[in-house]
Amino acid sequence: MQVYAAMIDSLDQNIGRLLRWLEENGYGQNTLILFMSDNGASAQNAENGTGEIGSASMWASLLEDWANVANTPLRYYKTDSYEGGIRSPMIAFWPGHIPANSFSNYESHLIDIFPTLLDLAQAPYPETHKNKPVGPLSGNSLLPVLTGEDIQSREDPLYFQWKKGGAVIEDGWKIVRSQNGGAWELYNLNQDPTEMENQAENEPQRLQAMIHQWEAWLTASTGENPANL
Repeated sequence: MQVYAAMIDSLDQNIGRLLRWLEENGYGQNTLILFMSDNGASAQNAENGTGEIGSASMWASLLEDWANVANTPLRYYKTDSYEGGIRSPMIAFWPGHIPANSFSNYESHLIDIFPTLLDLAQAPYPETHKNKPVGPLSGNSLLPVLTGEDIQSREDPLYFQWKKGGAVIEDGWKIVRSQNGGAWELYNLNQDPTEMENQAENEPQRLQAMIHQWEAWLTASTGENPANL
């Protein structure tokens, strides 16, 4: 944890240097800064290298005990689709455009970053690249959310898949399954963001409908047969 604390301190100092440079060179008011963490603390034993922890020759993880502390109160860790594995905070800084001290619970994803930048730059999405067709644009622009519009939820669901696990989040409801497989669980994130009260038995129709959504998405996006996971 000493190394993690040192990393945070170093990051904090260098973000300050960047902000000061932008301000001193006249870019402070027209630069959007998006800062977010990686998804979920890792509980895996991932030591790899020969040097001391914190050196360039050693890569190490928090291990389960400290990962649990880092993710509290959210459940589980990186590589799982429970909230401890996928929920990350993001800070958006854009003086004069984003209201100060504002906060949003809007459910966004990394797929929303590129549409946001296109929206800001008023740039068209390319149809081809090196004479090859470009796939359809995923995600939604976050610009309305950033500038203070009262948007509570996204129009399209968010889908996740890793190994045998996965999740769907839609209208505040979420189905999730462990990366090791097993039964699907259902949670109302608006009322239960820490995923403590499984609603699968209380909402069987909703559960089955969302499972079918996930299976259709998996097949359409990856060609994978859900039965093979």
